[in-house]
Amino acid sequence: MKRMSRHYFAAVVIGLSSVHANAADEGISLTIGAGMASVEDAEVFYAIDTDKGDAALPAEYDEGDNILIDATAPLSALGLGDSGLRAGLRYQSSKTSTDESVGRYDDPASPCNISPTLGVKDNCWNQGSIDIETEATTLALYLETDMDVGERLTLTPRVGLVEVSFDEERDVGYLYEGGTSTLVDDDSSFSGVGLLLGADLVQQQEQFFWGAGLEMTQVSSTRRRDIVDLELQTPPGSFSDLNAAQLKSDVTVTTLTIGAHIGKRFDLSGTPVDVVLAVDHQSMSNILDTRNTQADIYPRGSLGDKNDSFDTLNYGIQVRTSF
Repeated sequence: MKRMSRHYFAAVVIGLSSVHANAADEGISLTIGAGMASVEDAEVFYAIDTDKGDAALPAEYDEGDNILIDATAPLSALGLGDSGLRAGLRYQSSKTSTDESVGRYDDPASPCNISPTLGVKDNCWNQGSIDIETEATTLALYLETDMDVGERLTLTPRVGLVEVSFDEERDVGYLYEGGTSTLVDDDSSFSGVGLLLGADLVQQQEQFFWGAGLEMTQVSSTRRRDIVDLELQTPPGSFSDLNAAQLKSDVTVTTLTIGAHIGKRFDLSGTPVDVVLAVDHQSMSNILDTRNTQADIYPRGSLGDKNDSFDTLNYGIQVRTSF
């Protein structure tokens, strides 16, 4: 049902992309956007249902929201010469969350039907649950220029530096009524600076415009995954026996974003304002570690992917003006 709703909304709502629609030819330009993010395909196995032939149970990454703040200014306005170039500063953040569970914590008739795939400890419980939260952020500093390539058709190439950060928090619970439960914190983080290359193509038609964009970033850094298991005794509700593990991987994360947009220009008391609807598909390679870390039934690392991608469909609205 979640997968159907994601694709349904993605099909009927237009979304968020960093669009340069020539709202202003001079001065400082500011774009503010907000929209939704829909994660595609990614999943992590979080439990094994021993009552159903040791079936591994996946949690699918779900939906969230994103924001965009993008400002540009001609170098001439910054006192750096009349070169026709613009300097830009862009911040974009996307957050998603999901949760899944299986079994019944309050069912004493089946106290032992769930095995773990995540964490460090091996045991048997009657409920498994997982909550996942992700946050992907980019901070880019770039230069761009406009090139007329046809009648009212403008190409805007772009080059710069970008900082990419990705954080994921998995809270996993393996619960056993009247016995020993295990709570797992499984957190991953990645951050690094790399190169940005991109271009937009915009067709202007009187007050309306539409176009498309392509952008790629590449960042190499170390991805960390920290896993902590903590046992909970019920009753009396006391904690004991903490176990921890850490996984590190040197990865190169390539982000490829392809987008399209349509917008209209308004004149508000002499101030040009663009209202833009846009959609983009963004793929971040090698960013996720979805491997199982418990080797109770399946060998450790046999479920999931060491270097999985994180694909999102972003859709929303932007407002762009100049001063």
